[in-house]
Amino acid sequence: MQRSQRIWKKITAEFVESAEILSLIEKMDIDYAQGYYIGKPAPAATFFMKKEH
Repeated sequence: MQRSQRIWKKITAEFVESAEILSLIEKMDIDYAQGYYIGKPAPAATFFMKKEH
């Protein structure tokens, strides 16, 4: 991971499914995380819903 950060690349941890895993990721200085603990999967239409005026 240090090598990735030295060349200015961002690191993403996937499959984060518990607070314990997220805590480890934070200690490892990982840039981004995704998984069930952070947010459940949703249809793209729901995620990109347009605001009605």
